[in-house]
Amino acid sequence: MATMKLSQSANVISNITALGSSEIISRCVAFVGLTYIARTLGPEGFGIIGFAFAMCSFFNLIVRAGFDDIGALEVSHRPQYAASIAFSAILIRIGMAIIAMTSMAIISFLIDKPGTVRFVLLLSALSFFSLALDISWVYRGLERNRPVGVALILGKLMYVILVILTVHGLEDVYRVPLAMFVSDMCAAILLLIHIRSFGRVKLVFHEGWNILKRSGFLFISCLLRTLILTFDVVLLGFLLGEREVGLYTAPYRICYLLYALACVIQISYLPGMARSLKNGIFHVSEFAGRSIELSAAVSALLVVGGIVLASPILSTIFGPEFIEGAMAFKLLVLSIGFIFLEGTIHNILVVSNHMRIETWIMITATVINIGLNFLLIPLFGLTGAATATVIAEGFILGCGFIAVNLIGFQINLIPAVRPLLAAFLMATCLWGLSLVIEEAWLILVILLPLGCILFIVFLTIVNGIPKDILDRFR
Repeated sequence: MATMKLSQSANVISNITALGSSEIISRCVAFVGLTYIARTLGPEGFGIIGFAFAMCSFFNLIVRAGFDDIGALEVSHRPQYAASIAFSAILIRIGMAIIAMTSMAIISFLIDKPGTVRFVLLLSALSFFSLALDISWVYRGLERNRPVGVALILGKLMYVILVILTVHGLEDVYRVPLAMFVSDMCAAILLLIHIRSFGRVKLVFHEGWNILKRSGFLFISCLLRTLILTFDVVLLGFLLGEREVGLYTAPYRICYLLYALACVIQISYLPGMARSLKNGIFHVSEFAGRSIELSAAVSALLVVGGIVLASPILSTIFGPEFIEGAMAFKLLVLSIGFIFLEGTIHNILVVSNHMRIETWIMITATVINIGLNFLLIPLFGLTGAATATVIAEGFILGCGFIAVNLIGFQINLIPAVRPLLAAFLMATCLWGLSLVIEEAWLILVILLPLGCILFIVFLTIVNGIPKDILDRFR
């Protein structure tokens, strides 16, 4: 049993390392491009891009359906049919991309926005087709994450190069979604090249259709999640304008880096949690406890550090004019901390076939979020939008823990307390040091690495190093 646990820990940490390192590297590379765009286009131009991407995110879900989770599970259960499942899914997703593109074209024609905004919105919709061809979920289902990482990094490198070469002012804003489409398409094709190594390719339409039908509740949950994450951006665009959207989406882009890491941890634990269910609820609960422990350790460092250093981060990366979004950034990064812990809840509900529960929780949270956005944005602007997001995510996390315990999965939250204590001690030290350093860039150069070192030291002192990491070293 001990050997099996060590093996499971090794697999999980290996998956997180392979997928997480490449995901974070690729996101950081893309972030270089976003920083260049923000400094070149300013808050208004950056707001146009943020508004277009927020609008497209709703329709991205139509193309994604539930393939990232349900499709990956299906591949993990029947790896010998991975190629057939992949091509069947592509056929379904191309059809969904055509529907999404048509819908976006109609919306871009009807909305009361300047012509530049509508044109950028239409070009951003091209990403639906590169997403339709993306089969990274197949690789993840097979736990072969290295090719996905290589494709991600190369794609983002191409994106940054194209942006730097073609975008030189606000008049070039339309070239940003074109660069995104070209780079994403190249990454998708790179993964498609190796599809034959997954077995004999057989076009079986019902494979993709069955996954689509099984994804009903998951699709609704993902749609509601996207509403919570992006409705505030869209509403800011209509109520306050592109400049405010730019000030808000700049810190949001940093939060998306953290969100990507949360998704990596969630995805990496999903296959092992599904296998653990065969041995009973107790084994799933134990596996979930380890997931919570690791998620809490990672999120505590990122969230508390982000809150303490919010203003220097925005000023150094995007420029002094973006510092108006500092308070919103602090609240948004807190909401990402909730999402880290929600990943474990999501995995339990997926493998135990209780997605209906998550759907009802998400419906309620979305209603709360939308209502609060309409109430708080006119009163408090960016801070009101971020507050609505934090409240919604906190509601999802609280209801999710109650739900999984009621259906029999006992999750111990005590291990999550130790990383919070270590993060609090780290934050106290960083806050004191930040008072004696004036330059924003110097604060980041000194305090970011120092904060990581202090957190590891304090985490070791309070005996909070996650068991999966310890087992990996063993």
